[in-house]
Amino acid sequence: MKHFSLVGILLFFVLFSASLLSAASVSKAPEGKIVLLQNKFETMESSIQDAAPDFTLAADPARPEFGKSLKIYRSSKVHNAVYFPFRQPAPEGHDITVSCDYKGIGYVFLLDAQKRQVGGVICSSSIKVINGKSENYQASGLRHNPAQWLHLQMHFKPAQGVYSIKVTDEQGNTTESKTFTLASENTPVQIKAGNAYPIENVAYMDNLLVYCDAERNLFGRKNVLSLDHLKLDGVTATGVAGGNVLPRLRLDKNEARIVFTPETLMDVSLVRFRAAEGMQVHVLAVNAGGQNVPLVTAEMQQQRGTVFEQEHKPISLVSATITIVGKPGDELDALGLWTPYYGNVSAANREFAEKLGGDFRLAAYEGDAPAVLLLYNKTDEALPVTISLSERRSKKEIQPKRDLVLQPGENPVEFEIRNLPDGEFLVTVTEDARESAARGSILRLLRRQQVPDPEPPKLLELAGKKLYFPDDWQLESSDNIRFCQGVTEAYHVTDKSMSEDAYFQHGAQIGLADGKLHLSFYTVDRGFSKASQRDYIATSDDPDRPARWQVRPRTSGEKVPGIQPNPLRFLTRFQTAKAQPGADGKEHWRLYNPETDGAVDLTRMEMHYIPSHSPGKLGYSKQAAWEGIKPLERTTWPVWHKRPGQSLLLAKNPLLEDGYPGDLEEGFETNDNFGGQWVSDDGKEFFLIHGRVIRRYEPLNIPYDNLSRISRLMTVFRTRDGIHYSRAYMALPVLTEQIGTQHYGATPFRLKDGGPICALVSKYFAGDQRFCCDLAYSWDGFKWKQFPGSPMFLDNTPPGTWCAGNIHPSQAAFHHNGKLYWLLNWQSSGYHFYGEMSGDKSQITADAIKKRFAGRGLENWPLFKYFDYDYEKLAEDMRRSRVTPAVMILRKDGFFYAMAGELAGTFMTRPIRADGKISVNAKIASGGNLKIQICRLDGTPIAGAAAEFAAGDYIDADTGLIAPQELFKIKVQMKDASLYTIGF
Repeated sequence: MKHFSLVGILLFFVLFSASLLSAASVSKAPEGKIVLLQNKFETMESSIQDAAPDFTLAADPARPEFGKSLKIYRSSKVHNAVYFPFRQPAPEGHDITVSCDYKGIGYVFLLDAQKRQVGGVICSSSIKVINGKSENYQASGLRHNPAQWLHLQMHFKPAQGVYSIKVTDEQGNTTESKTFTLASENTPVQIKAGNAYPIENVAYMDNLLVYCDAERNLFGRKNVLSLDHLKLDGVTATGVAGGNVLPRLRLDKNEARIVFTPETLMDVSLVRFRAAEGMQVHVLAVNAGGQNVPLVTAEMQQQRGTVFEQEHKPISLVSATITIVGKPGDELDALGLWTPYYGNVSAANREFAEKLGGDFRLAAYEGDAPAVLLLYNKTDEALPVTISLSERRSKKEIQPKRDLVLQPGENPVEFEIRNLPDGEFLVTVTEDARESAARGSILRLLRRQQVPDPEPPKLLELAGKKLYFPDDWQLESSDNIRFCQGVTEAYHVTDKSMSEDAYFQHGAQIGLADGKLHLSFYTVDRGFSKASQRDYIATSDDPDRPARWQVRPRTSGEKVPGIQPNPLRFLTRFQTAKAQPGADGKEHWRLYNPETDGAVDLTRMEMHYIPSHSPGKLGYSKQAAWEGIKPLERTTWPVWHKRPGQSLLLAKNPLLEDGYPGDLEEGFETNDNFGGQWVSDDGKEFFLIHGRVIRRYEPLNIPYDNLSRISRLMTVFRTRDGIHYSRAYMALPVLTEQIGTQHYGATPFRLKDGGPICALVSKYFAGDQRFCCDLAYSWDGFKWKQFPGSPMFLDNTPPGTWCAGNIHPSQAAFHHNGKLYWLLNWQSSGYHFYGEMSGDKSQITADAIKKRFAGRGLENWPLFKYFDYDYEKLAEDMRRSRVTPAVMILRKDGFFYAMAGELAGTFMTRPIRADGKISVNAKIASGGNLKIQICRLDGTPIAGAAAEFAAGDYIDADTGLIAPQELFKIKVQMKDASLYTIGF
């Protein structure tokens, strides 16, 4: 322990009473701090001897009265260093102080878990610091006599990305540096101390202490709670609010409630408060997706005087309900919902992000066309940068660095991706300001998708099935044949709400009886309470064009007339295996043990989603308890329902978790954009389709969207063992679609009589704030294709009309009179952002809209022009918006077809095995023709086995042909004709 001169000590105590040079305080951190590491070097640790044999415990010969210290000795050219790990991790966002007593020439660095430098000093006559990046040593402006002891303090502020140093010499003189930039954004976990040249150099270190603040640094964050937007019930505000702090809140009864409804969306991630002893606080938020998100659970009880902090993944907050349970007179202090810290930890990165923005034009890239990174120089001057491309995980650089000078405004940068494999690649754009030691960077992801086409079958097994024609996958050859998407039409039921509280009007069933079309639907209030549900039946006398409907209440127990067989098999989460009670009448959920449970039977597998519905709400179901795991709401888990009473969790953590990413997504973040799940016909593969969320950056995002920092992309997850997964995006947006195009869900299904797996993909044009139905198909469930250049399968209607905003298909369909009738559950005339104003419609005014979307660029909404850029007209349309069920109609087998125009086309199928009569579904224009010829496997026609059709419309028309008993092929010749299916 060090004892300085009497004069020095007296002066030191006068000036710096808290210094750790004092024998009385060296063994502990200042009051209220959390000690992370402490070493007074009283005994020699084996870890030091193993790492640096020349390091010993010894007294400084010049000051033997100080006792033993760590002697840091350099005996040769070999560099030695020792590492001191923290006894506990540093809490994220808390300021950290490193202090020690030091004499001589050497270094003390703060490192992360990968031993990368975060910051630190080199002690010599001129003290140097790490600034901005590893191995970048700069003069600190502080000087030191290596022949004397000094007390060194380094103050790290990770939330601000900076640190500073302070030194006190033996005479009690203290000097402090300016701030420097941290070299790493990672959490520090250890100290490194090492020797320096020259050989036989000696340094001493003692009283090493690392501690952090008990409360986090709230730099750059804001408490969004304000008294003006709080509804208090059972609690009274006492005192005066100031800055980011609410006044104390005093309970007036045993249970109080606070409801916070901000005027506009607020991003929050941190909850803080100081609760009275025994008080319980529960915070339930509603995010921009309409989901309940528990931020603080009622089980968390806080002791008087302590500050509770809970950090979450950021959410866009619509409202929050804070329930407080305690004794009247108890006080809750420092209550806050705090904004996230979105900026880079590095101060240099934050500053650079103020100069440069941008993102890739597309969220993910297929094909060989170059990927385009649109960089926006936000300054008025040229901006020199260096751009690198590396593998995301390994950080291996895969293309040479490029030095560019970005002009003010937009700067497109192309990346050749022809030879890039499937995966994610990290693009780092670094400021190339030579005079700046700490150069800032921004990171963006280049998402590359390369999914191979499945091998086509050598034999088409078509007995009792139909041959569909979305593409040439089942064909051996083709010439002058195009493959097209079908055409649909749709009719809605009502243009009004059935009652004042009918917020939601949702289809249920559809049927045909007595030549009339019957459709049932129900309504519920905005809270989706079961008690508010009302049931109705709508009837149309014209099934061919059901433009008019008569609606009446549905009586209790009344069935929908004429329910027909469904020709579609829907592949949703409701059709896969489910938990069943065992012999004791209970479900049992536990972790899977591969050694005792055996290989997973994929036919009994389910991707189990934990909803956030509360009791009394539609969709609520009680989840049975799991052994050893308490699943969070809005998470998705792979489960094997091995047998009744035995449901096995195939992972300790969820595969997916609803939430939004930070700077870059990690791959597990999702939203409630559901797709489906199913097992392949041979039981060897299990598939899940669900919406992933990926990070997007301005100006390539949509600021007035409720989830403006992300894009939703439907993703296929495939497993062959229940444990390991491949993943691929489906129906990716393309360059011909507007910026911000993404997905809102998908409805996968199979045609029961053959063909590929299909899906109605909810294509979300976030720029327009509308979503409609696009068609996609897949031959293997993993690689999905569409029809480039085709219009939407079912598009939105014009502004102000029944489905201007959105379309939601159901799982109810039937065939009648050569047509497919498909119930559409609910459609809205309101655009997506209308949902932020969907409370009391009388409160929707031009001023309310302006407040809600202030600073979010709603004035740039492309469809605002239809309202003459007038907020009053927009408010009127919001107030008049309505929801209705509808029915979509298309030709039987009419999802896609092969066609030939004036130039005759022909194709030959792959070998077929089938039996029975052969039928055809085709439409032939005037002057056109269609010929179907049965051929041997070598392609030669079988005599007398041909059928020809002239102009006309043929649905399941008999060709007069019989399938041969042996294998065969079919040759088709056509002109001015569309061929939908050939049936067997």
